[in-house]
Amino acid sequence: MAPPQTSNCSLLLIYLPRKDERLSRPGWLTYSGRFTHRVLVYYIPYTGCRHRIEFKTATLCFKAVKLGTPSYLNNMLKPYAPLRALRSSNMDLLTVPRTDTSLGLRRFSVAGPQFWKRLPHELRQCNTISSFKSNLKTYYFRRLMDN
Repeated sequence: MAPPQTSNCSLLLIYLPRKDERLSRPGWLTYSGRFTHRVLVYYIPYTGCRHRIEFKTATLCFKAVKLGTPSYLNNMLKPYAPLRALRSSNMDLLTVPRTDTSLGLRRFSVAGPQFWKRLPHELRQCNTISSFKSNLKTYYFRRLMDN
């Protein structure tokens, strides 16, 4: 049975459908207001709900892995420990538990390590929370601009 603290954070709002594909990528838009002429604007979209959820999940994983707080989240995450000596053994990876249901994919103990595994190695090696957040924002912005 899970402790009561995990009930608020055990399910994440991931795998959300996209609302408007046209505004999800950067590009040129025309804007015409009531009292203005037509203006051509290069639109850089706000990262949206999906990226904010990934950002928050990755930040919680960083705090749990590197700082050990909060302890109830730290207990949910298991470090990756291969049986043999592999190159991936010192990559700061987490073990992703197996799940059979789509609801199980939303649990923090499953979604957290999945997001953590997708991050570049340089991000996982950050020492402070401020440098991690700054580099993570840069990573998401570059990923958005590449699409």
